[in-house]
This record gives sequence, C-alpha cells and structure tokens, in this order.
Amino acid sequence: MQPPLMFVGLVVAVVLLLTRGIARRVQLPEAVIAVLLGVLASFVPGVPEVHLPSEVVLLVVLPPLVYFAGFFSDPLSTRRNVVPILSLAFGLTLASTVVAALVVHTAIHGLGWPLAIALGAVVAPPDPIAATAVLQKLGAPNRLVTILEGEGLVNDGIALTTFGLALEALSGHVTGAHIALRVVEAVLGGAAFGIAVGWVVGFLRDRVQDASSQVVISLLAPYLAYLPADRLHLSGVIATVVMAGWLGSRRHGLFPAEFRLPIQNFWHVLNFLLQAFLFVLLGLQVPGVVRGVRHENLPGLAIASVALVGAVIGIRLLWLAVFPPLVARTLRSALMTMPRRHRLVLGWSGLRGAVSLAIALAIPTTTAAGLPLPHRNELVFLAVVVILATLIGQGSTLPLVLRWLGVEQSQRETTATLRARQVAVEAALGRLDELAEDENVDERGRRGLRRVYEARQNRILQQLNAVTDADEELDEGMAGTTRLRLDMVEAQRDAVHRLYHEGEITAESLRDIDHEFDLEEVQLRRAEAH
Repeated sequence: MQPPLMFVGLVVAVVLLLTRGIARRVQLPEAVIAVLLGVLASFVPGVPEVHLPSEVVLLVVLPPLVYFAGFFSDPLSTRRNVVPILSLAFGLTLASTVVAALVVHTAIHGLGWPLAIALGAVVAPPDPIAATAVLQKLGAPNRLVTILEGEGLVNDGIALTTFGLALEALSGHVTGAHIALRVVEAVLGGAAFGIAVGWVVGFLRDRVQDASSQVVISLLAPYLAYLPADRLHLSGVIATVVMAGWLGSRRHGLFPAEFRLPIQNFWHVLNFLLQAFLFVLLGLQVPGVVRGVRHENLPGLAIASVALVGAVIGIRLLWLAVFPPLVARTLRSALMTMPRRHRLVLGWSGLRGAVSLAIALAIPTTTAAGLPLPHRNELVFLAVVVILATLIGQGSTLPLVLRWLGVEQSQRETTATLRARQVAVEAALGRLDELAEDENVDERGRRGLRRVYEARQNRILQQLNAVTDADEELDEGMAGTTRLRLDMVEAQRDAVHRLYHEGEITAESLRDIDHEFDLEEVQLRRAEAH
C-alpha cells in the first residue's frame, strides 16, 4: 500500500472518530459533520488530493448499502405507503431530472441536451441517510421515515438508468421507443433477476449451519445481485433491493436466533462505516473539484449554481405541495393523504449525498472520438454545489423545520412498542396456563416463571420502556425449565409478529423486541447445551 493512501486512510479514521464525538454535542446530522470535517481535513498539510473513482462507489460501496436498506426495511409499511413512495421515486425523480436539465442547458452556453439530462439525473435522487437519522432522533412520525427510506430504495436505480441513457445519446441517436424499452428492461428485468438471486441465496442460507459462513454469504449476496445485473444492462440497484427485501421478509425462517444476532451486528457496523466513509471522502474531494474549474468560468457557474439549487429544492417542495392532495382528490384515496406539515418536512428532506457525486464522476472525460468532453468539470462542480447546499444547508436546518412545524410522533406510535411488550407477556402467561395440565412440566418451575412474567407485566403497565432483569428472580426451584422458557419466548415472538402483521407496531419496534427475544433464546439454548 502506498504511503499517501495509508495516510488518507488514517485521516478518514480520525475524521470518523471526531464526527461521532461532535455529533453527541451538537444538533447536526453526522453526515453534515463528516462532510465539513472532510473539507477541513483536505487543507491539512500533507494530505494528498483525493480522487475516488466512481466505480469504487457504484460497484463496491453502493451494493452493500442498498442491501442493508432493503433487508432491514419495513415491508408492510412500505406496501401501505407504496403510492407516495412510487410518486417520489419515479415521478419526482424524473421531474427533477427534467427541471435540472432545463436549468443547466439554459445556464451553460453550448451544453447539449444529453449532458444536461445526465447532470439532471445526477442531482435528482436524494439520499435519505442523513434526513431519516434526524427524523428518527427527533421523534418524527414513522410514516415519514418509511416514505423517505422507500424512496431511497428505488430512486438511485431510476437515476442511474436515466444517466446511462443520456450517455448513450452522446454517441448515437436514441429514440423514444429505445428509451421506453430500456427503462422497462432495467426495472422489470432487474426485479426479476433480484428475485432469482434471492431464491438462490435463500436456498444456500437455509442449508448453512454456522454463523461465520452466514455472515460471508450475506456479504456476498448484494454483489451477486448487483454486479451481474449491471453487466446485463439491468438495474443493479433494483435487483439488489428486490433480493434484499425478499430475504429480509423471510429472515426468521432462514436462520435461527444464534445466527441472526451476529449477522445483524455485522451489518449495522458495516453500514455505519460505509456511510461515514462516503461522506468523509465527499468532503475530501470538494477542493479538488473546485480547482478543476477555470477561474474565468466561476461567475457564470455561481449564477448557474444558485439557479440549480433553487430548482431541485423548489421542484420537490412544489411536487409535495400539489401532487399528493391532487391524487387524493382525483382517486378519492387516502393513500396519498397526509397533513401539509408532513409534506413540508418531506419536501425539506431532499438531501443529496455521496452517490450523486459518484454518478457525476462517472461522466466520461472524453467523447467517442477521443476528444476532451466539453463542460465536464463545470458539470461535476455544479453537482458538488447541489450536494453541499442540500446536505449542509437543508440537513442543518431540518431539526429547526421539524420543531417549527411541531411534527412529532402520535401518542399511538410512542406507546406501540410498550403495548407490544405487554401483549408478548400476556401471550407467555397464556401459554403457561395452557401447560398447567401437562404432567411433564415442573409445577414449581411453572409457578416461578409466572411470578417473573407477572413482575414484567407490572413494570410494563407502569410504562417502563424496557424489560428489566426479571430473570434474576429465578430461584433454584426453576432449574430444568429451559425448554419451558424457550416455549415462552416463542409464544411471545408469535404474539408480537401478529401485532406487526396487523399493523399495530412498526418494523423498528418489531426488530427491537425480536432482538431481545433472540438474546434470551441464545442464552437459553447455550444453557440447554451445557
């Protein structure tokens, strides 16, 4: 490894640690802090200029990020909000592409439509990472988080497909029929390919019996979907999302609790590191992008930047102000109905991220004839301005917007997890009653377990947010009740999953409680093995 590359890696690690420390003390998203610190770090003497190839982001970093988002998504909430999600992921992404293309085509003299559309596709898709982190931290309604995450699952695939078509138009004539065929091929073909890969990966995971191999398979899975689909000119993003969602909705049937825990821990750490890595490198690359623009072009680019930033922010706010109520009235459907305050929050959550920069850097440097591509540096500069303006400007003010509008979770949402815990305990107590006549069950142990679960129930009814260490109350008379306690865990898990499928709790609440059940199950099975 070359010394400059080692030094850059050290700088990235230091910035990550500083980002975590600062984020605990200020009301800014970690993504904003990481980008700002990355820009500052680029001016430290000895730090080499960073030029991250777009292929590294699009083919190495993006697949696991998309997989994580799809695997840990909330399929039921996503289905309930499929209309607003698709309206943003498809309709708004394409509308943003067109509006941005019109602005840059007008602002930059001599810029052709293919390159204008390419830049429009670059700045069109928001990155939900920073925005959803703010919404969750400040207790925004779960529906807003679900819509943003659902939009983020699809819009990158739409933008990349549009970007690829624009680059095709640089080297030849592209007809409307060709565009329609490519879009259908990329989206539907990518979805079909994702289902096929998901079935294969699920088949393998169902037959692997150790946690380490399960982690390796889960790490390979996004690349098995993304890279072949991309080579086949399908949407790698759509393929990975569909595969991940298919596997995620079946993860409880694919592997037991002792496998789920290490896999979940691995992916949460990896996801955090990849996200932070991208935002830090985004900041490190900003000075190099600025230096790539000729000084005589800066005044015109400044005007174009203001117009472009205003356009991408304005079209999102306008879309969410007009489109949802229009569709709700026209179709007489409640699927698009949401308060104006919520639509304003969604409109202000359109933060662009490192994926947009990666797509911008994928703009070729030369034409088909081998000549330098005109205006490339200016287009990359404009993309960086939009990213920074939305990420830093909107990201830093999003908490203020939430407080100003008074957007917060409903009482039902804030107590849903507590109610789910109560239902789980009641299910366990009910199961104990059913086993009262079973002569194979130790009566003393059954009574001891009843005291434990009744103690838990009392604490829940007093609105405590977590199950405490009631298990420490077990006495010697409860020895040999491991199988009975495992039965209680399964009864609780079934009850909570019923609540989820009935729409009473969110996937986040389900994951939190399931994680506790998995921990308890793993401890019990280890005790049983000894």
